[in-house]
Amino acid sequence: MMNLLALPLLLMATAAAPYHEGMRPVMGTFARVQIAGEGDGIRLAADAALDEIERLDRVLSHYKPESDLSRLNATGGEAAVVVVRDLYRVLERSLHFYRISDGAFDVTVAPLVRLWKKRAQPPQGEELQQVRDAVGSDLVRLDGDRHTVRYNGRDVEIELGAIGKGYAVDCAVEVLRTHHVSSAVIDLGRTLYCMGSPVTGDGWPVGIAHPLDPEAVAGVVRLINKAVSTSGNYESPHTVAGKRVGHIIDPRTGHPVANQVLSVTVVCDDATSADALSTAVFVLGVERGMRLIDRVPGVEGIIFYRAKDNGYGHRASNGFDAEWVDDQFAR
Repeated sequence: MMNLLALPLLLMATAAAPYHEGMRPVMGTFARVQIAGEGDGIRLAADAALDEIERLDRVLSHYKPESDLSRLNATGGEAAVVVVRDLYRVLERSLHFYRISDGAFDVTVAPLVRLWKKRAQPPQGEELQQVRDAVGSDLVRLDGDRHTVRYNGRDVEIELGAIGKGYAVDCAVEVLRTHHVSSAVIDLGRTLYCMGSPVTGDGWPVGIAHPLDPEAVAGVVRLINKAVSTSGNYESPHTVAGKRVGHIIDPRTGHPVANQVLSVTVVCDDATSADALSTAVFVLGVERGMRLIDRVPGVEGIIFYRAKDNGYGHRASNGFDAEWVDDQFAR
């Protein structure tokens, strides 16, 4: 389920002007490219951007056995593996976000996600510790001269679901630029990038999902040459030992995130950073998450959290500018 309710608002923004929209299923969601204008050149540009996202899915997918990432996961614990440029770049960025988040963002969390999935009781003791021993991005060794990756352990496994979509969006943006597109939106699930502004106005309006109802809009941000991404635990919740747990695992503890955060929305210059930081901030919690947002140049964000009275509250960075539908957030 999408956290960013972008499509209806983007359609409103372009309803008075011609535009082309292309859409394909990819990366477990739908990729949408909306370009201001019309004609064969615009359609070719949209198709080229969608082709780029599909190409990167074949590189970065954790689920496709023939992907470059799957081949790395199969042999990276035995020997250094030469990897393609895109995979190496994503891993470099991933290790950067691992470091600046003090381990809250970690692409090696895949074994823990699998351990917790669809089980009635929480893992404990030796079972949990054995998996935790294989988690930690400090177990991933990159060699920039040889363009190789090696895992320091046979059970290490990488999954790029918290950064790969953002990287794919950024690459698709570059494709549009080579086609001389200056006004467009690329939307890939919960992460999107707004190029320029719509013909009709001052920035692309993007809806921020309400923290307690992802089908409702809490507010709208208007973006020009910015990316936005949202992380929230209302995605894929399940019950373990009678407790509702979300899909986001804290790699530092080995358990699902159990803080009071309901959702996080991050706005910054590129989709790769927005994607990774929204997850990192969610894991860190309100106080440490806001400190990370404030510490990284060019990043703004808002954290919605559960309050003691079973309601909700929010913390936003000083530069986070939104038009609020729900008056509570305007205070």
